[in-house]
Parts: sequence; structure tokens; C-alpha cells
Amino acid sequence: MVKTSSNGKKSKADFPAFKSAKELQSLVDKYFCSLEGEILLDENNVPVSDKNGLVYKVLPKPPTLTGLALALGFRGRLSLLKFQGNEKLEEIIETALSRVEEYIEGRLFDKGCTTGAKFSLENNFNWISQEYEDDDELSIDIKVVD
Repeated sequence: MVKTSSNGKKSKADFPAFKSAKELQSLVDKYFCSLEGEILLDENNVPVSDKNGLVYKVLPKPPTLTGLALALGFRGRLSLLKFQGNEKLEEIIETALSRVEEYIEGRLFDKGCTTGAKFSLENNFNWISQEYEDDDELSIDIKVVD
């Protein structure tokens, strides 16, 4: 059951209780490490790599808001996005959210993946999509200041 205050807003009791900033940072680090996948080994237990020395990994996973939220003990992504704690805890969570956002933003440059990335950025990170009717009519004024 969700506890709410008399004004209908969620209380701090709705969020996980972290003993310290160090504990929260440890959970964040553990989550991101869990996404890396396992190193692909050949039949001699030697890591398989490409011609540039990049080691192949098996089953790496993309970071997600929901995955991060669950790893930190929240009930879901919305609880994570509404988190209120002391300044240090909020700073750690803001940095973790930025790491997820950075991954999703990078997906905007992947062929065939832009729609999902755009959807996530608009709905989870308050990005605004601006569409112009005719790019030919778009003008930019530049003022040079010495």
C-alpha cells in the first residue's frame, strides 16, 4: 500500500531508505556493472577480441530507468524520478539518471533505433521535439560580438 501525506503527495517513506550516500553509490555502481555482460572466451579460456583488441562480451544489456529503479529498491521508474532525499543522495541519483540519458541519447545516432530513443527522452527526460513545417523558411540570425 502506498502511503501518502494529507495533501496527497508521496512522503519520503515511499522511497527506499539508504543508510548513506556510499551505500547508494555502491548500488548504482553495481547496477551499471551488471549491464556489461560477460567476456566471451574461446576454447582455451582466452578472451575473444577484434583486430583492434576490443574484447567481445556476451549478453550486455542497455541501461534503463526501470532497471536502475529496481536495482536501487524503488517500485518503478516513476518513484525514482520523484525521489526526494538529502542533497548528496539526489546528486548521486541525478548522475545515474544522466548516465541512462546519455546512453539513450547516443541511440539517436543508431540507424533504426531513433524512434524508441526519442520516445524515452521525451517521456522520461522532458526533452521537447520541435518540428518545423518548412526547413527552407528557417532562418538563423547570428550577431558577432567582439
